[in-house]
Amino acid sequence: MADGGIVSVPFIVLRGTSSAPRLVAMAGIHGDEHDGPAALLEIAETVEPSDLVGTLVIVPVANPPAFRTATRWNVADGQNLNRIFPGESGGSISHRIARVLVDEVVPGADFVLTIHGWTSGWLTLPYVEYTSGHPTSTAARAGAAAFGLTYLEPLGILPGRLMSHVAGMAIPGCEVEIGGEGITLPDRAAVGTRGVVGLLRHLGMLPGEPSIPDDQRDIVRQEIRADDGGGFRRDPSMVVGRFVAAGERIGSVVALDGSALAIVEAPTSGVLACLRHALPVEPGDLLAVVFNNRPADQSDPGGIQ
Repeated sequence: MADGGIVSVPFIVLRGTSSAPRLVAMAGIHGDEHDGPAALLEIAETVEPSDLVGTLVIVPVANPPAFRTATRWNVADGQNLNRIFPGESGGSISHRIARVLVDEVVPGADFVLTIHGWTSGWLTLPYVEYTSGHPTSTAARAGAAAFGLTYLEPLGILPGRLMSHVAGMAIPGCEVEIGGEGITLPDRAAVGTRGVVGLLRHLGMLPGEPSIPDDQRDIVRQEIRADDGGGFRRDPSMVVGRFVAAGERIGSVVALDGSALAIVEAPTSGVLACLRHALPVEPGDLLAVVFNNRPADQSDPGGIQ
C-alpha cells in the first residue's frame, strides 16, 4: 500500500481423513459485519480434523482493509467488495482481493458459504440467500436449508456478487445474513457456528444430520423505504421477528423541527425481518423489510445497497 503496508488475506485449512469434499467458508467480505468472523473463528477452534471427512477452508475476514476500519466499503478505494466479483488482477486493492479469492481460494470447492450481516444501522432476523434459476440451484438450496434457519430467500444471478460468480463456476453456494448494527453478540455468532456444523453434516463432512426447522420456507421480501429525509422513529413495540399486520404502524419519519413527514406502515402481513435502528434517513433509504411466503415462480434481487 502507499505507506508500505502489506494487505494479506488470512485463511485456515482443516484437512480431515480425506481431501474431499471441500467446503470454503468465508466471512468479513464487508468490514462492519462481525458475527460471521466470530462464528468461523469458533469453528476453526472447535472442529477436530480427526472428526472431519474432507477439507474445510476458512477465511474469517475476506476483506481485511474494510475490517480494519469497520466499514462496509474499503476506504482505500471506495469499493464494495461484494459488488465487483470476480475483480481485476491489475485493479484497485478491492479488485485484487476479489481476484485472489476467486482464483486461489474458491477453485476446487464443492460448496461455498459466505456469512454476512446487515450493515451498521440495521438489524436482521437470520436468513439464508441462495441462487435460483440456475443449474446449481438444487444443491445450493439443499445447503442453505441445512444451515438450519427458518427463512430462505432465492435470488437470481446478480452481477458482482460472490454467490452468483461461484454459481457461474458450477459451484453451489449460499449467503447467510446474521445480526447487524456493526457489532457482534455471542448469541448471534452462535447462530453462525451451529449453521456451519449443519452444513458440514449435510455435506457428509461431520457425523450426524443437520437440524432443519419444521417451519422452514422460502420467502419474498417486501421493502419499506423512506419518501422523505429526516429522522426515523420506530414504534417501541416494533422489534425484529415479530408478526405485523398489513397497515400496522411501524414508525414515522419526522423533520428535524419535530414535524411529522410520514407514517410508516407495513405494506403486507408477515414477519418483520429487518429494521432500521439508525435515526437519520435520506429519501429512498430502507426502513424495514417484511417477509412473506414466496410463490414458487417468483424471484427478485432485493437487499440493501
